Amino acid sequence: YAKADQRGWRLTGVLLAEAISKLNRELPIVVLTNSKNEEAWLRLRRIKQVKEILSKPDCTPAELVAKLREAFKPD
Repeated sequence: YAKADQRGWRLTGVLLAEAISKLNRELPIVVLTNSKNEEAWLRLRRIKQVKEILSKPDCTPAELVAKLREAFKPD
């Protein structure tokens, strides 16, 4: 995904989340991003498996661990 530089900003996280969602419709996805691009965030929100979108550097390691545990908690 490193070569996927589109329109002057990188969509690597979006492209990766879309690819994962196609491979496994049941796998929860937690995104940690430094992107402030509104279009990227909208595309991520459209992916059913995306449970959280967290911003760097605002997200602490403890918050990331908590969100991952929550996303992968059995029903």
